[in-house]
Amino acid sequence: MLHVGAPKTGTTYLQSVLWRNRVQLREAGLLYPLQQPNEHFSAALDVREMSWGGRADGPWLGAWQRLVARVEAWDGSVLLSNELLGGVTADQARTIADAMCGPSGRELHVVFTARDFARQLPSDWQEHIKHRHDVSLSAFVDDLVT
Repeated sequence: MLHVGAPKTGTTYLQSVLWRNRVQLREAGLLYPLQQPNEHFSAALDVREMSWGGRADGPWLGAWQRLVARVEAWDGSVLLSNELLGGVTADQARTIADAMCGPSGRELHVVFTARDFARQLPSDWQEHIKHRHDVSLSAFVDDLVT
């Protein structure tokens, strides 16, 4: 299963619940393949070849392959969750699907959570400001529509 957001739809809360319950999930046959709570974020940056905080060579390099190795070693169901995966290209989507389905031919289900757009947009912009991105709301909206 692949949970791809959208941003500001309760994803961080969901991911924290999954992280806290990863042992119980594993015992029930569902792999949440993290060794650190923010690892899906690192893997998403890596598979999307994104920069973060002005760096393109961050500690997330190789995170996708490390996560894929755990997925490939697991015979049961797998759950990945990161809202950045909602913006992948077609090639990146194929890479992710190939990794999730693996040689065993796991079935892939994609889960997308949504929120009232009138509230999501300013919330997403505020998140960018919180992470020290210097952009006005109007410039943020303009960037989304172009």
